[in-house]
Amino acid sequence: MLTAAPAYKCPAAPYEAAMLLEHACRKRKLRDKTQLDLFAAEPGPMGVAGPDVSKGVRQMVEDKGIGYHPEHQVAEVDPVARRLKFKNGVEASYDLLAYVPPHRAPRVVREAGRLVVGELGRFSWWAIERRVRGLAGNATWRVAHFFSPHELQELLRTAGFADVVHRSAVFYPPIACFARSGFADVIQHVGRRWFPMTGAFLVVRGAATEEDLRLEHRELTKRSHDFNRRVGSRCSRR
Repeated sequence: MLTAAPAYKCPAAPYEAAMLLEHACRKRKLRDKTQLDLFAAEPGPMGVAGPDVSKGVRQMVEDKGIGYHPEHQVAEVDPVARRLKFKNGVEASYDLLAYVPPHRAPRVVREAGRLVVGELGRFSWWAIERRVRGLAGNATWRVAHFFSPHELQELLRTAGFADVVHRSAVFYPPIACFARSGFADVIQHVGRRWFPMTGAFLVVRGAATEEDLRLEHRELTKRSHDFNRRVGSRCSRR
């Protein structure tokens, strides 16, 4: 199992897949004849979920006898010789390779030169409700990190994007009667006008500069990966 880049959708997927493969081998009584390894480009499993969850997932993988190799960024795959070469100089052979390919946006998005990020706003009632659930013992919300508009804007600017702006919506609390009542429109109007930082749905947009649009796609992809790594690092420190 291989993750080709440190940023990809569903951070749990390759670790779940590795354990499902291990289970399939045991079910078919092939486990003693099978060596399973997971080479990850990222420094640890599910970094966005925090260090405790990351450590727990790694322990689950290793307890099943799966070799775990973090910070192994693949540099070359030889399908004929069935060998992997990594940027740190390590090489490995394989019989069957399952992998997460590098992710990239569709061409129309890349050529537009814009990045849009949607998040649950840190200062919203919805985020507060989840923090309370975390304090009450919910493992997921205990380690979750909610971004403020300023944090997301700064991350985009650091990644090289310009003209960074944010918008927010859904200002009423996560209570069904508010959403269905006539007060919802009033709360929305007041929130947009006087408390724009408290919207539950936070959207931040950044645009590439004219110089950026002349760069090779590889460099733009690198910047997007850099943004994702910064997000993961920020969450891991919480």
